Amino acid sequence: MRNNKSDNKLTNQTGFTIVELMIATVIFSMVLLVCSYAIIHAGRMYYKGMIMSKTQDTARKIIDSASDAIKYDKSLNIVKRDIGGDPSSICIGSLRYTFSKNKRLGQSGVEHVLWRDNISDSTCPHADINNPNPNPSSLGTEMLGEGMRLVKFDIYQPPTSSFWVVDVRVSFGDDNDFVSEDLSATPKVEKFSLCKGINAGGQFCAVSSYSTTVKNRL
Repeated sequence: MRNNKSDNKLTNQTGFTIVELMIATVIFSMVLLVCSYAIIHAGRMYYKGMIMSKTQDTARKIIDSASDAIKYDKSLNIVKRDIGGDPSSICIGSLRYTFSKNKRLGQSGVEHVLWRDNISDSTCPHADINNPNPNPSSLGTEMLGEGMRLVKFDIYQPPTSSFWVVDVRVSFGDDNDFVSEDLSATPKVEKFSLCKGINAGGQFCAVSSYSTTVKNRL
């Protein structure tokens, strides 16, 4: 005689079909993909925030350094030399800034981008910033961090004004991290002044611009 109880146990056993397993696998893969994208995006945002903060801090230090020099220089003798050249120099009294624009600190052949030191020459000759130590006789410092560029640095006095304007723009990133220059666009896109979107690699790029007006207090 056949064992009906055993037959019932075999008949009542259930499990997943191949189709159900495939559907579950697809759903799990989609969830995993979404989670992976979220983690990658969060990492990009975190890195973007770090380099943006460093770039902003550097631009502020340049602005503060030049502003303090203008405020407290007794004679307020500001000399600009070879502006637009490579390199250029700006002196506020004995404080000298020697700089090259749009060069990334750390790339081959670039020893310094914005070098600050003190000199006694009122003609404001620029320092040899292609030398690792541009002025051995005077303590100097590089004001930019590795991977940064000086896009804009100018000090000028508007007509009929007793104030001085200090303009600074600092950027961080490789050449291909930036939107191409387009001076015909509105607003104009100057070289190394606008980062690409994060999804296009912009997490490795940052731009910080500051402008301030200063008056001599002495």
